[in-house]
Amino acid sequence: MLRQRGEEAAQRFMGIRMDSAKERLERGDLAGALDPQAAPEADLSRAKPLDPVQDLQAWSAFAQAFDTVFRGGQWRELDMPWAREGRALDAASPTLQGLYARWMPAVEEALRQNPSSEPLWSLWCRMSGATGGARLRPLLDSLRPSPLTPKSGWPPQPVARMLLASAKTPGDWAALKDHYEAAWEDGSHPLLQRPVEKSAFPWESDWADCLGPLLECCLRTGDAARADALLRGAMDASRWAPLAAKASALAARCGQPALAARWKGLRSGGAR
Repeated sequence: MLRQRGEEAAQRFMGIRMDSAKERLERGDLAGALDPQAAPEADLSRAKPLDPVQDLQAWSAFAQAFDTVFRGGQWRELDMPWAREGRALDAASPTLQGLYARWMPAVEEALRQNPSSEPLWSLWCRMSGATGGARLRPLLDSLRPSPLTPKSGWPPQPVARMLLASAKTPGDWAALKDHYEAAWEDGSHPLLQRPVEKSAFPWESDWADCLGPLLECCLRTGDAARADALLRGAMDASRWAPLAAKASALAARCGQPALAARWKGLRSGGAR
């Protein structure tokens, strides 16, 4: 409740309106719902900066409660859905930036004890997005996931999204390609199973979390043949009509217009 009140006040002071994760999902923006930091509205460059008084008015109650549960240790036992679903307003608040910088080491120590914890990663990613994101690689280098963790499960999904967003070098893309290749080969996928649900969510989620990133990694590492084979295999099995258009837009974004044109003309075996 304090988080929601802070978001409403901050938006009012900043002169902006940012959809919540639920609102993004309702309008079909799955990528923004899964990763608030990636939503177009998360660019706060055109928002009015919070002055010190406004910052405290918006966030002091939330910050005090946050600080209290961290000082007392209760934070380890709490579910914090705002870390996954809250609006990406944190980077505009010096109050929250200072708060997160103070407690990120505690979350990082907890991750060293439990590297695969989704709630810990959601919280850490929220903190990292507000404070510049420079600590991800050193943190990953300090973690030792369980030997039983499958290749498809490391790094965890929110971390893979952050790495994908910041990938620049061939080595970055190659490492992510190995991860997403394992994720695609490991387990079941709605895109290949022809689900009967009326909602497109299973297909959208599978595209955003696995096949789309895998195709991008293939293209960024010069393996267009593998990308083409993967897409055609999915097209043969899938009933999701937007798949070809999604892949075509991705190829265009990766600087491959000829491939984009070819993919745009594909037709799936059971598309509806």
